[in-house]
Amino acid sequence: EASVSLWRLFSFILRQAPYRDIFQRAFYGQALDKLSILCEDAVAESLILGALDYLNPHINLTPSDVSVGRNTGKDQFPQHIEAIGKFRQLDAFVFVLDGDVRNTDMVIAKMKEAGSRAGHAVEPIFLPGNASPEQWIYDRLEQQTGEYAELFGLPVSVLRNNLQDIRQLYLSATDKPADVAKNQLQTLAETIQRDVGTVARHVGYAEAGRGDMNRFVEELKEAINRWRMQYSGGHSK
Repeated sequence: EASVSLWRLFSFILRQAPYRDIFQRAFYGQALDKLSILCEDAVAESLILGALDYLNPHINLTPSDVSVGRNTGKDQFPQHIEAIGKFRQLDAFVFVLDGDVRNTDMVIAKMKEAGSRAGHAVEPIFLPGNASPEQWIYDRLEQQTGEYAELFGLPVSVLRNNLQDIRQLYLSATDKPADVAKNQLQTLAETIQRDVGTVARHVGYAEAGRGDMNRFVEELKEAINRWRMQYSGGHSK
């Protein structure tokens, strides 16, 4: 009950527009005291928003401080860094990649090279796990079924059976693992009458204080504090 109340209290961070709108603001009039977080897709965005819901009261962050943009593939990040670097706004951007990109050396190297050409050290941060965000979310739901059943207002047995039945349904699927995970999470969301973004944001918030998600939250907090130092004359909040 307490976690549900906290979720409602901090859920006022609004879902932001896709990355093209973030670039439009950055290049043509966005104030330098606003941080932009760029990620790959809507599920990643929702996980980040859940992390920000958790971080807000801890570091005195307000919704107007941050924009989260998405709908950009990992291979496009170096191009975006190149463009942002030309406008000298890389200090106001945080680049977040999915966990399954963690060991993709070529993408990371190209991002760092693009930042280096602009005189900026780009260090992307990664969503938790080594699989797709959808797979990571589904695993958390299976591991913490009782907690999430309460959060979604469902009997534990109902959520547990849904998770097991959907896992079994896709067990013999021949699609790529990332696509299977997307379909599993989409099916679950429809079954419990939620949208995928809501489920992802709930999980992002609930997991923010522990495990892999907590490591991501700490890295995100460090990035936010570096940005604050840059634009507040050396005084972070």
